[in-house]
Amino acid sequence: MMPQMQLLAVYGGGAVSGLLGARPASDRPLLRWLVRLGALACVALGLRQSLTVVANMLGDSRYDAERFLRDNVRPDDVIEVYGKNVYLPRFAAGATVQRVGEDPTDMRSPIPGVTELQDRVGAVDQRRPRWIVVSSGYAWRFLQRSRDAEGGRVLPEAQRVLLADSDATSYFGALFAERAGYRVAHVAVFQGSRWFPPRPLHASLACDVFIFERR
Repeated sequence: MMPQMQLLAVYGGGAVSGLLGARPASDRPLLRWLVRLGALACVALGLRQSLTVVANMLGDSRYDAERFLRDNVRPDDVIEVYGKNVYLPRFAAGATVQRVGEDPTDMRSPIPGVTELQDRVGAVDQRRPRWIVVSSGYAWRFLQRSRDAEGGRVLPEAQRVLLADSDATSYFGALFAERAGYRVAHVAVFQGSRWFPPRPLHASLACDVFIFERR
């Protein structure tokens, strides 16, 4: 939507300028003020949306996840994570973190201090990390119940491929149901406020972060 929003701002401003310069508006001061008030209302609405994004960035749930990990993870604990960098919180220096996935490790964006493992996520019993950190922005794609069209919506092919990964779908389903040998130790949530509510963007900003601990 970004190109459309950019063009709408330019052409919207041109339309307001044209209305203010048109003869009906020029001859009627009240009409000119109504046009100005309408334009100001649009600007105010856009400003609130922009500030909402800023508030979401400042209060993102990953900050809470980072605090919990700093307070509860011991130096010899292993933290297991999944997904691209964009879904993950930062980890304290010296923390033992491993990122697991079936994709080649040399194709991932590097994270300093994180060990890359190419393995099935479902083989967690063999790795036995104490902590698992996963964002709902990443896990949702494996937790979707239906693969069929619902309410006029059709799943994209890329999503169908992910749902065909029986190892990942079974594992994440069991993990979030607390049937994988781990319990939910903490859920980091951005609550927002009445004026600046949560606005999840790009499946990363303001998404809940689940921290599981081995039973």
